[in-house]
Amino acid sequence: MQEAHIIAGSASVLVKVRTGTTEQLQDVLRRLYEIEGVSGTRATVVLETFFERPVSTGV
Repeated sequence: MQEAHIIAGSASVLVKVRTGTTEQLQDVLRRLYEIEGVSGTRATVVLETFFERPVSTGV
């Protein structure tokens, strides 16, 4: 898991994960469903990334 955010709107949490295969993504989704209180998920698959900013360490 790379990021997790509490958000406003129809969902309450946004989780960013990276997997190498769709099977690995399915495994992540299955594990999320095992968490008490999780009643649904919505997956969005990124096809192409225009840019990413590196994480700032604050140093």
